[in-house]
Amino acid sequence: MELLRFNVKDGNFGDDLNDWFWDEALPGWRSWDADGVLMGVGTILKRGFVPVGCRKLVIGAGAGYGGLADVKTSPEEWDIRCVRGPQTAAALGVPGDLGIVDPAVLLADFHCFTDWRSRSSRREALFVPHYASCKKYDWREICRGTGLTLLDPSGDAKEIIARLSRAKVVIAESLHAAIVADAFGTPWRRLAISKAFNEFKWDDWEKSLAIDAKSARMWEYMRRAQDFAGRIHGKMISKAERNNVASAPVRFDPPKGVLGYVLESSARKTLRSIAAQPFYLSDRSVLAKKKAALWAVLDGVKRDYIS
Repeated sequence: MELLRFNVKDGNFGDDLNDWFWDEALPGWRSWDADGVLMGVGTILKRGFVPVGCRKLVIGAGAGYGGLADVKTSPEEWDIRCVRGPQTAAALGVPGDLGIVDPAVLLADFHCFTDWRSRSSRREALFVPHYASCKKYDWREICRGTGLTLLDPSGDAKEIIARLSRAKVVIAESLHAAIVADAFGTPWRRLAISKAFNEFKWDDWEKSLAIDAKSARMWEYMRRAQDFAGRIHGKMISKAERNNVASAPVRFDPPKGVLGYVLESSARKTLRSIAAQPFYLSDRSVLAKKKAALWAVLDGVKRDYIS
């Protein structure tokens, strides 16, 4: 069996963890069904990404990007054991009880990770942008003086998970930064920086754990900075552009000097404000029930696929 997962050129830990995650969760899976693919962690249930003509074993994958994968035309090709949350289940038209939770919640149960929380005290307050937002600005400079430390999601997946598991709090645009933090009991906040932030997939996961979190939005401050910086730069931003989420953050390369200072100051103000607000954590009993349901799914898969 082959692994089907999204690949980011410079790396993204939420996708990259698939490479070893399933060896822990489903030992021996690679020897199953030579013509099949395993679809696990990630927003990969989209048209054009999913191959046709082969068996697709779905364990926790989600919808949310592009057109939805067609699971009705050739139902014999699909073995959907569970998906990321209730919104994905509804979009696919499968029973709601299949919308269990994102499989990454099981990381805290893996033997190799169970002692990470006890290795050091919780000191770091981490900021984890989406990988697509990470290269847009000098986030390390922006984090200066906020009490937050940048954690680049393109780094080694196990190292990132270790830091999230031991953090004091996490502010994340990266969904899997929040999922992993929550699994290890680290409080988190969600932050929408640009169009890379996907409301659907965040809500899908949160609803699976009965969480009702509010999004903090970077562009509320950034739009004000755009107006001011645009006047300085001699480039006025139209009302339509300001109202378009896809235009945030700034659509032109900020030069050094006053403009760059305005943008960095605006982003820094947002991070300070968010860091002073309450953080979220799922109900531990709800999380435990969802993890138990997911482990039961994995037991069923092993029974059916091990010959």
